[in-house]
Amino acid sequence: MTPNELYARDPESVVRDDLYALKGCYYDHLPEVEAQGFELAPVVEGPMRGRFELRFYRRHNFDHRRVWSLYALFFDGAPVMVLQNAGREGDDHHRRIVTDPDKLALAVTLIRSHLGVQVSGDVADPASEVDGLTTFYNHDLQGHFETHW
Repeated sequence: MTPNELYARDPESVVRDDLYALKGCYYDHLPEVEAQGFELAPVVEGPMRGRFELRFYRRHNFDHRRVWSLYALFFDGAPVMVLQNAGREGDDHHRRIVTDPDKLALAVTLIRSHLGVQVSGDVADPASEVDGLTTFYNHDLQGHFETHW
């Protein structure tokens, strides 16, 4: 079966404005976005509402832990990728088959634009004194380059 043939099938269910299924414990169908599924909720339920669909063609729960899911991500009504999950919490087997990399790149760019950026490292007020700003690694800005190896 081709992805287009799968996309043309009627899904068993459709989940809108929820990308939680793309981020598992050990799998990540959206590694380009460094966020947990719950962190995506404010974006897809807010400024990007109505743009994402997960179309589940088969979603089977064997014993409330082991699953088998075949589904697709649609963005703005167009198919982007086919997704597979199986086993415990869907982590034992996971695969994504991207069929529209340009549409995926657009979706990722838009999601990232709505997520906060986590700044790491030292953060300083530019008008305040910062210890070690010009003196580090046994040298300083004033030209005192002593070797103490």
